[in-house]
This record gives sequence, C-alpha cells and structure tokens, in this order.
Amino acid sequence: MAASGDLNSIYSVCQELVHLSKSETIVDDIKHFISLWDYREVNSLSQFKEDLIQVVDEIENFVLPENNNPHIKKLIYCFVLSEIYDFIISLIRSRFSNDDMKMYMLSKRFCLENGNPKQLGSTFYNFVPNAAIVELSMLNTKRTAAEKLCCLCSAYEYIFAEVKSALISIISKYSEKENNIPIINNKEVVPIVMAVILKSKLFYLISDMYFIRYFGSDILEENKDMKNIYQIFEDSIHKLFPLFREPIPAIRDTEKLENHLGVCETINFIEKINSEVETKQTIFQEETRRVAKLIISATTEDLCDN
Repeated sequence: MAASGDLNSIYSVCQELVHLSKSETIVDDIKHFISLWDYREVNSLSQFKEDLIQVVDEIENFVLPENNNPHIKKLIYCFVLSEIYDFIISLIRSRFSNDDMKMYMLSKRFCLENGNPKQLGSTFYNFVPNAAIVELSMLNTKRTAAEKLCCLCSAYEYIFAEVKSALISIISKYSEKENNIPIINNKEVVPIVMAVILKSKLFYLISDMYFIRYFGSDILEENKDMKNIYQIFEDSIHKLFPLFREPIPAIRDTEKLENHLGVCETINFIEKINSEVETKQTIFQEETRRVAKLIISATTEDLCDN
C-alpha cells in the first residue's frame, strides 16, 4: 500500500540510491552536502520546507548532474528528511506540545478505564487488535513521512483484517457462505481506529500527523489509498478532541457486543433484533439491527426485510 516500496525504510532508500546512481559513495556524498547546510538557522517551517526543496535540487545536481530519473529526487528528499529529522520534529513538537500532551493524557485515561470502541462510536465490533496497537506505537520512531505513512497503513490493515476475521467467524459458525461477507464500511471501523490510537499511548501523535501532512503532501497526492487511510486517522483524531474536556462516554453492559459469538448466541442475537418492535431507537439499536440484517443476507439465499 506504500507509495513506493523503496521508501518504506531509510535502509531501502540508501540501497536504491546506490543501485540507481551506480555510485557506492552517493550516501556519503549527500551527507557531506547536508553538513554544509546551516539548516538550524531557519526558524519557520514554511521557510524550512522551501529551503529543503532547494537543497534537494542542489544535491541532485551535485551528486548526479546527468540525472533524468524523477524517482531519484524522491529518494534524496526522503534521505535528507531523515538526516535532519530531529531538528524538524523539535520545531513541530514545540508548536503542538499542548495538543500532544492532551492526547497522551486522554490515552492514559482511556487505558486506565479499560475503554473499548463502543464508547467512542456506533460499531458492532467491540475489540481492539493488539497487532494494530503494537504497529501504531512505533509511529514516533519513524523518521520520514513515507515511513510514518506506512506505519499508519499497516496499523489500519491490521484493524481491517481483524474486523473481517470477526465477521467471518460469526457467519462461518452456522453457514457455508463464508465468501459472501457484507461490505465493511469505514463508519464501523473508525471507533476501532480511535481505540487503537488511544491504546497506543503516543506521546507526539498530533505532531507526527502534522509532519506527515506537511512533508508528505506529495505522497498523499500520488497515492489515493494512503491518502484515504491518512484521512481516516485524521478524522478519528478530530473525533477524539471533544474528550479532552469531557468524560469518556460510559456504555451499559447490555450494549456490549464482542467479536466471538457462539452459534446459539448469534441466532439469539438475530432473533432478538427481529422480534423487537420498531419504535424510536437509539444509535446502538439501529446499528445492531443493521448488523443482524447483514448476517442474514450473508447466510440466506435472499435478504430478509423487516
């Protein structure tokens, strides 16, 4: 899902630079050029980005004057960004330190209260994939926009895979139509993304997202899938902002739905929903009725309308 496989890590960036340039010294040459750039004298991010683009052009002309491969410039940009990352991120973190701390404190509160996705939105799935938490918790360690984007994409893929697996496990318990899995929409996934964000307890989430948006804008424009996933995380974060000032919503025990239901539990769940009188419903009731219809549609020949 990455924009380019060789941008996923600095190691692969260096390998690709050597391969395309056919120069074993190109990485050292770029480092030498960076050492001549007095970037620490720049105080604004906008000016810094302008200088960065200019420096990348100058490095390209310096190390590969005959280059006509646009991908090499992307590799150089990525490498330079990694080399000066500590300085850049310090500027960004000083700007967003307040929001970073608020998000971290919210994360601590959510974890201490053993929070779950159903407290954060209307979703049938009440679990938080550990693999996604582990992956996202590494976001702070990534040093380029491409690496951070790949981290978001991997975390989202773990979430989506777990959601799909949960739905398959429910349907396959009493049906031979496992392949007819209903479409999973982002509305159902977002509360899980929000929970994964909070469970990851990131110190600098807001700063990292800004870094991606500001220095990875070209990647986002070129890769629709990565842009969509980035936007899902961005939207999820915005939905968490009100909780900086408000208590995390409570959820009644009767409104907890797990991702592992037995055959009888699943059948009882569907029968209960179908037998309810359709009066004014809560968001949870509307969502569970919709999920019941999805399960029925995937396990019977015809969609049953209530």
